Amino acid sequence: MNEQQVSMSERSSSGNSWVNLLLGIWVIISPFVLGIHAPKGIWNNVITGVVVGVLAIIRWSMHQSGWSWVNLILGIWLVISPFVLFLSGAAMWNNVILGILICAFSLTNTYSKVSAQT
Repeated sequence: MNEQQVSMSERSSSGNSWVNLLLGIWVIISPFVLGIHAPKGIWNNVITGVVVGVLAIIRWSMHQSGWSWVNLILGIWLVISPFVLFLSGAAMWNNVILGILICAFSLTNTYSKVSAQT
């Protein structure tokens, strides 16, 4: 693989990490914006959002794909958490959509790094 392809792959994964960071920030503030009143729902989003954001920063700074797998697991958790924590309405859809987006960008980060190495 030539240098230009590796550079483009690194920029793509770097951009995806920034998107995951922004998604993590939204996960943190969304319970307050959407008016979620369930303490479990609020803490779930705050803790999950902080971890997603921190892992995105680590992934971006260290260029290691393993951290994206953890964000993938957190994205899956966000998808199922409304059903475990009995959230409904906007809170449910917010978490499901954010979880899917975080999963998608985490997979993109992982596979862009793997394809850059091969």
